[in-house]
This record gives sequence, C-alpha cells and structure tokens, in this order.
Amino acid sequence: MIPKNNNIPDLAVPRGNIIKEYNNPDLFPGMFPTLYPLGIGGFDDPDRETPISFRSQVESYFDLFDHSFRYHRSFMFIALNIYQCQTAHLHTSFTVKRENFTEIAKHL
Repeated sequence: MIPKNNNIPDLAVPRGNIIKEYNNPDLFPGMFPTLYPLGIGGFDDPDRETPISFRSQVESYFDLFDHSFRYHRSFMFIALNIYQCQTAHLHTSFTVKRENFTEIAKHL
C-alpha cells in the first residue's frame, strides 16, 4: 500500500496518476536511483544557478569520468526519447480559426 503523503518517490505511481516530463527535477533521480544516489541532479531544476538545456546536461553526463550514465542499460534511450518529444513539441504548431477555437479546444 502506498502512503498518502507528498513524499512518494516517482517510482511508486498509483493508478491514474501522470508523471510530468516537463519541469520535473525529480523525474530522472526517481527513475534512476543508482545514477542519482543523493536524489539530486535532475533536469529542469529551478534551484540551479545557471540554467542548462536538457541536451547539454545529458551530454555532460555522458562525458563524466566514471561512465555510469554512458553504460547504463536504459538511461540513454529514455533521455533520447524525452529529448525527441521535447524537440517535436517545440517545433509543432496548430492553426485554428478564431471562431472555431472554443469548440476545437474542448476536443483537444
């Protein structure tokens, strides 16, 4: 049974909950506790002094001396998938006539 508090790790997902891909610095530390043993260092961290892009952060992880990110079974594939989704969303637009917007927005 999952406790009903706000300190639930990302790995324990009750049915019906959706994990956010965007602006969720706890996503990767929750999915990869062996890569993030302290639970910090995720992407889109609002406390980071200097913002860094998703791609730059992934590339810096692959350049680390210990190669743990580079040789992990699934980190590379999940990071690539999220990067491709974010890039596709960034370059996608939807055009709707003003008079039809309300009706189409309901369906979306």
